[in-house]
Amino acid sequence: MSTLGIAMMVLPKVWAYVDTDLNKRYSLLEPWHLKLLKPLPGVFDNAEVNAEGTDLWIKPFKSTKGNPVCDGNTLVPEEILGIKTEIGSLAHDPLYRALEAFAQAMGWTVAQARRFFDEIYGNILLELARREPNAVKCKLGIAWAHISYAGVRLLGGLRHAAYNLGLVALACSACMGASGGCMGEVIEPDFPLPVYRQEKTEVTTAAEARRQIDNITNDLRKATEAVEKIRK
Repeated sequence: MSTLGIAMMVLPKVWAYVDTDLNKRYSLLEPWHLKLLKPLPGVFDNAEVNAEGTDLWIKPFKSTKGNPVCDGNTLVPEEILGIKTEIGSLAHDPLYRALEAFAQAMGWTVAQARRFFDEIYGNILLELARREPNAVKCKLGIAWAHISYAGVRLLGGLRHAAYNLGLVALACSACMGASGGCMGEVIEPDFPLPVYRQEKTEVTTAAEARRQIDNITNDLRKATEAVEKIRK
């Protein structure tokens, strides 16, 4: 069977998984307080975030299909070794939505603000792992926290735009040269667990999924034909 034929068989299953994953939505039901190790240089406040001094508050929000404040961890399981990784996203996602405004309020570059947000995400997963009573799961969870941090450092800045444009592979290639660096610890470890829920969302209709699969298949066919011409 040709590569194109295999791709045509696999694509519907891949799309079904991706579509389900990208349609995840999480809502924060109560204010969530994270204590910072160092005071911030400025003050920031919007509908979802309040930050002043050493206090970072994520305000309650409701995620919907049209307003995805928090969509969890894209294409990554929401539970690793018993650690609910979407908890990190409950802070990370609303912070990312305020990236440029937050950076301006703090007198930081966008890159500095993004690193700070990524460290918060990584710190949350790190502390959740440290709270695991099973020694093996704790060690593996700590390792996963560092891997997750490296992942958001590499892909976080382009993730949403990449998926919206259907250019995941291009985004990965563009980011692979970025330096993740070591994760600094920026929040106090004794934070409370957030009160949240996963919302029910409608997945893409079968007709729309079929249309998008057909578009991808046509692109693959054209690419295959172009390669064949070059070979000849």
